[in-house]
Amino acid sequence: MNIPKLPEGAELLLALSGGADSMVMLDLLAKEKRYRIEAVTVNHNIRKEGADDAEFTRRICRKYGISCVIESVDVPFFAAVKGLSVEPAARILRREAIRKHANGRIICLAHHADDQAETVLMHLIRGSGLRGLGGMAPQSGLYVRPLLEAGKEDILAYLAERGESFCTDSTNAGDEADRNRLRHGAMEALKAVNPQAAAHMAHTAALVREEDGYLETLAEEAEKNCRGRRP
Repeated sequence: MNIPKLPEGAELLLALSGGADSMVMLDLLAKEKRYRIEAVTVNHNIRKEGADDAEFTRRICRKYGISCVIESVDVPFFAAVKGLSVEPAARILRREAIRKHANGRIICLAHHADDQAETVLMHLIRGSGLRGLGGMAPQSGLYVRPLLEAGKEDILAYLAERGESFCTDSTNAGDEADRNRLRHGAMEALKAVNPQAAAHMAHTAALVREEDGYLETLAEEAEKNCRGRRP
């Protein structure tokens, strides 16, 4: 499995969950031996096994000689106070916890092609323009997503081949969250029609981002030309 090359000597902060995708990201980046890497894992205090998963992640990082800090956030309390469902509340607190340790470093997220396909579907059913249909960008500000072109099946096969273990988030099995309902319903139906559905949707999202960027460039050039013609 190949991932995009980052600048030699880049300082990276890996956002790890202990799940299959983040364990593959850790393995691939650590083996490069060209980056300065640290990691952070977040215990959302949603599941009783969350603390165990965080400790598992820290042990794996220790095997690679990488330091890993554990952040603990109270998602249920935050969700109740803010009137949010658990999914967006967890996303907000997770991002805040990770950014707290960034210190200007590149933050690596383990989103993959299936995540991208689900994101595009979420934007589509909620109503979106080109920007939303382009899904997640491989790089956005301090964030990079090295696995964005890898499918979930590729990730699981990579770990199985190497006999590596990973954590399984039990909340992903339920259908309470919107993304889970899409994953277990729409995405499974689409893959039944075409097993490469997620990969094709991720590729289409990349094309949309490219076209959106081109149109934005044309618009900026047109605006400059109009300003230059003013008396």
